[in-house]
Amino acid sequence: MKPHLFQGNASGFALTSPAGATTEFTVPEYSFQQLQDNREWGWNIFQWHFWTPFNKDNPDYVIRVEGAASPASVAGKAAFIVDPFGQDAKERFEGRVGGEEELVRDVEEEKSYYESLTPPLFDRFGGLADSAAKMALEKTGFFHVEKKGGAWVLVDPDGNAFFHLGVCAFSPHSYTYVKGRESTYEWMPPRDGKFKSAWNPEPYWNPTSVSFHLANMIRKYGGPISLADFQDRMIERVRKWGFNSIGAFSEVDKAVVAKRSFPYVAHLPSASDWNGIPAIPGIRETFDPFDEKVKAEFDRQCGKLAESADDPLLIGYFVANEPTHEAVP
Repeated sequence: MKPHLFQGNASGFALTSPAGATTEFTVPEYSFQQLQDNREWGWNIFQWHFWTPFNKDNPDYVIRVEGAASPASVAGKAAFIVDPFGQDAKERFEGRVGGEEELVRDVEEEKSYYESLTPPLFDRFGGLADSAAKMALEKTGFFHVEKKGGAWVLVDPDGNAFFHLGVCAFSPHSYTYVKGRESTYEWMPPRDGKFKSAWNPEPYWNPTSVSFHLANMIRKYGGPISLADFQDRMIERVRKWGFNSIGAFSEVDKAVVAKRSFPYVAHLPSASDWNGIPAIPGIRETFDPFDEKVKAEFDRQCGKLAESADDPLLIGYFVANEPTHEAVP
């Protein structure tokens, strides 16, 4: 979603709470208004501001702020936007969860669904079975590329042709920011005990963002959900759907992928402030290759890649997320 939720000329702006209370702003005529989501810039607020042209012949302006309580029909009543399962509290739609018993019942029902699927004929690494002999590909025990008939072919450790059908963000990262709007939720998972793993594990985000997806999985399977639990279950599922690997932007539980022989990709430490290699201002995900400090830090971090050099499940490395090289002068 774009950070600018509204941009345009208007003489009024109104906020309405879930319970129906309103705050209305009246600004001078011909004002330009902008409502934006500042999370785009790492600031967890919404911002409204306006610009008014100055008229020297009429220099006096009136800005009015008026509030109105909730209508009598809803006054004193909680008006929730989100139900206990993370769904729209008002909308009714096919597949809507009606109770915890549905989630528990779904465990057995989904087994039948997955057993009914026929996945493609892959080898143990997700490569095209029996293609090694047909294409005269080499078995090296690692992923590699070979040139055949003028085209490059990705080859898996068993020597079969491999087409990377990976699922990006192969992690339970569906968190929502709840700080300051807790009253809009009919129920939120307790921060400790059974539902502790539904809260963001990162210390910075832990008290403010929660995953109803994980909360529902905890209800469904009866206990906390770890990365290993999540990926072990997901690997079995996505294989049935025809996927053969973990894609970009994913945490990887090395023990789980080893047990399942499920390939994955990793990323190079290139041009992200969070890993200490800053991008060139105005050029997304692109570092300055002539900056000696940046080069030294890049080399240092690339030295860590040797830790995975003997992993046969590592397909390779992606460089960055949508770098705007077209902005390079």
